[in-house]
Amino acid sequence: MSIKKFWRIFLISLLVIFAYHPMFFSLVDRWHWDPDYSHGFLILPISLFIVWRKRGRISSIGNDPAEFGLPVLIFGCLLYILSTLTWSSTGTNISFLMVLGGLLLWLTGREMTTELLFPWLYLVFLFPFPDSLYNQITLPLKLFASRLSMIILSSLGVSAVREGNVIYLPNLTMEVATACSGLRSLISLMALGAIFSYLHQKILWKRAVLFLFTIPIAIAANIARISLTGVLSHLFGREMAEGFFHKFSGITVFAFSLILLAIFGAILKGKTATEEHR
Repeated sequence: MSIKKFWRIFLISLLVIFAYHPMFFSLVDRWHWDPDYSHGFLILPISLFIVWRKRGRISSIGNDPAEFGLPVLIFGCLLYILSTLTWSSTGTNISFLMVLGGLLLWLTGREMTTELLFPWLYLVFLFPFPDSLYNQITLPLKLFASRLSMIILSSLGVSAVREGNVIYLPNLTMEVATACSGLRSLISLMALGAIFSYLHQKILWKRAVLFLFTIPIAIAANIARISLTGVLSHLFGREMAEGFFHKFSGITVFAFSLILLAIFGAILKGKTATEEHR
């Protein structure tokens, strides 16, 4: 890399950091107080690890700047200005990804951008869901989880009545609140599933399938958690359901979700090995 190019990249990086430093301060604060997004602390290190892992391939790629990266960069800058004027955090987040992608294309070219496509896209997990989208997702998830949990409890002989997202048992009232909607584990599991599928699978469609499989896993695990809480309350009383199990069930269910994800990944990988030997 020439001295001129090094200083150009260095100065542009400083400008980007200066422009977006309020966004990063806001994100760190959100990761700190909101357990739904505490995984945000890991996203940038993971992306940088993927880049470092590709260092051999990156060093072999020639420099071939793509001029069409400049319009992407300009559009991202305009979106940043508009989002700043309108106090739109979502617009600022999107503009950051566009500016970064535009710079990659403009400074390094299409081949390098393609090589760094995953660590760039993975940065989307830095950002929280827009509040309007978050609310639209949590309500159906709460109703779906409570409905399925009610069916499971009834099939197991547990006496219960459901009204909306509230399940009434003889000795316990369970409200499937926003924190229990399953979105928290869904977001974290998707972030983990993305990196796991990328590292574990070599074929693109299998990466996509494994990543998308995190969605039903997280939803099913949350329903199992709610149902098991009801069963424990029915068999051993509300103290059992609200005590130790309630505190640690989230960790247990998340660990179980990871096991299911690993099993499904192994099945996909085993299928690949079988196909290669044919």
